[in-house]
Amino acid sequence: MKTQSIKKNYIYNLIYNLSSLLAPLLIAPYLSRILGVSGVGIKSYTLSIVSNFIIFASLGIAEYGQREIAINRDNIYERSKKLYEIGILRIVTTSIITTIYIIMFVFTTFNNSYNVIYAILLINIIANMLDFSWYLQGIEEFKFISITQIITRIVMVVLTFTCVRKESDLNIAILINSTVLLLNAIIPLRLVAKNIQKVQIKNLHPFKHFKQCVVYFIPAIATQIYTVLDKTMIGVITNSAYENGYYEQADKMLKLIITLITTANIVMKSRISYLFSQRKIEEIKNLISNSLHMTLILAWPVAMGVAAISSVIVPVFFGIGYEKTIPLLIILSPLAIIIGISNLLGTHYLTPSGRRGKSNIGLIIGACINFILNILLIKSLNSIGAAISSVIAEMVITIIYIKLSKDIISIKDIIKASCKYCISSIIMFILIIILKHQMQTSVQTLAILIAMGVIIYGGTLLVLKDKFVYDGIEQIKERIRKIGKNV
Repeated sequence: MKTQSIKKNYIYNLIYNLSSLLAPLLIAPYLSRILGVSGVGIKSYTLSIVSNFIIFASLGIAEYGQREIAINRDNIYERSKKLYEIGILRIVTTSIITTIYIIMFVFTTFNNSYNVIYAILLINIIANMLDFSWYLQGIEEFKFISITQIITRIVMVVLTFTCVRKESDLNIAILINSTVLLLNAIIPLRLVAKNIQKVQIKNLHPFKHFKQCVVYFIPAIATQIYTVLDKTMIGVITNSAYENGYYEQADKMLKLIITLITTANIVMKSRISYLFSQRKIEEIKNLISNSLHMTLILAWPVAMGVAAISSVIVPVFFGIGYEKTIPLLIILSPLAIIIGISNLLGTHYLTPSGRRGKSNIGLIIGACINFILNILLIKSLNSIGAAISSVIAEMVITIIYIKLSKDIISIKDIIKASCKYCISSIIMFILIIILKHQMQTSVQTLAILIAMGVIIYGGTLLVLKDKFVYDGIEQIKERIRKIGKNV
């Protein structure tokens, strides 16, 4: 099978991930004002409930499936067989979980104030079952996924602005979001069908993948504990839709930022899985080294920048009433660096090299720490307690990941690679804080502060003569020269 361009796939996957987060972020200022803190909180809480069911229905199948397809991408029969087997397994697990979900949340009086919402969110579970984007990612077919995502997200934005007009339209807002997820799952099915061949039923053995899927399920459920379960626990412990509303906005903002940093990792995961199957170790090491620099050069200024301008971001994006989101953003901002590193090690090394079982230990420990700290801190600190718990848990996981990857990278390597980016980010942070206090809160101020941050950070790196930056500049110059010769 023809090898796809990593750079093109990075761009396509960046578009895919950005559109999945930018669209909600684009409508967030509108929905935050129309639905209010309570409406946003209810939406966040109910989505967290259904997300917990989806993670059990998924059983780690998507991540495991992408790796298996990537390894067998040159053999259409084998990858087709894998698709059918893994797909059947997913249908079985989803059917079981869907039945439990319907009994608990749709046709009973359990938490019946949200029964209609839970019925709508059943679409999310079905969409997850029909989502075979992991197959397309495995064969590095990112273009179609990205185009589909853009189109459906545009539809979502248009429908939200035209159909959600008052606070009581919460159900409509949730229905629009769920319908878009279903469309994203259905539309690519035709392309999937074109890239497989028929396999006789007697040759299919779907349940042989169950054990390996469970290996991938463990980190998925562990991750769920400190990403989605946070919102569930905030709702249960505080019994306040407002606290969930504050946390939802901070979490949404951070997810967008982290996506900017980790998008390349998703693309590289399929490529590195393939390289491991070909035993091209030196090429793998070079890719990991470059990815580390790319991650750190983005993560440091993003983390420091968000902390510096959070008091401007929140009122500009979400309006009045979300002031508590400001300290939440500041507390969560280090996750840009922490998750950036752990995500890179997980996708570039631990998973492709078949060490997912060992990395699960770190995720389980982190999940347990987060769960315990949530119980202890949310009761007294509400959503701030959940934010503190998440940062500590992610830090523990990252440290464990680094130790598990010691034969290819060390803490010293990360510190050495971070030095110039850390110094430049601190200088940027101080200057941005000084500038911010001289200006009024507005959209223009936010734009100016971001622009100044980029200029200060980039300028400082040039002064410090960072090799990665200078190499990038040389590559750009070389491309310009080539374009000039072709004109």
